[in-house]
Amino acid sequence: MILIISLILAAIILLTAEIFLPGMIAGVLGALCLIGSVIATSYQYGANAGFMLLMAELVTCAILFMCWMKFFPASPLGKKFSLNKQETQTSAPVEFNNLLGKYGVTVNMLRPAGNINIDGKRYDAVSEGSHISANRNIKVVKVEGARIVVRQL
Repeated sequence: MILIISLILAAIILLTAEIFLPGMIAGVLGALCLIGSVIATSYQYGANAGFMLLMAELVTCAILFMCWMKFFPASPLGKKFSLNKQETQTSAPVEFNNLLGKYGVTVNMLRPAGNINIDGKRYDAVSEGSHISANRNIKVVKVEGARIVVRQL
């Protein structure tokens, strides 16, 4: 009986330590302690007692996990572990509709993607299908979100 209780207490300590220790070693050892307690119970008190302990451990772990997910992020410790403001990633402007129909020059070869220059600004663009050499005159024929499609003049 002392072995079973010791294994369960060790599992609780190790699973709690997993919060602070990286690498999942404490968590795996805690889970092994729980499995060991079930095996020791089955060996000492029979399969029914081992099965009942296993079910009790599973239900307890499920309830504690749900409580953890609900309350930990809002706790002072949970706030230290998580980001407190949402980061937004900015990228190139999505709408280039004002470029439709404009003329420009290729900066480098478009095969089929490359860079173009329109009104002194550099843009990423895609040719309509074929390769376009560098320093060629182009026209913007289609804009699909951030995709600029050009045609050689």
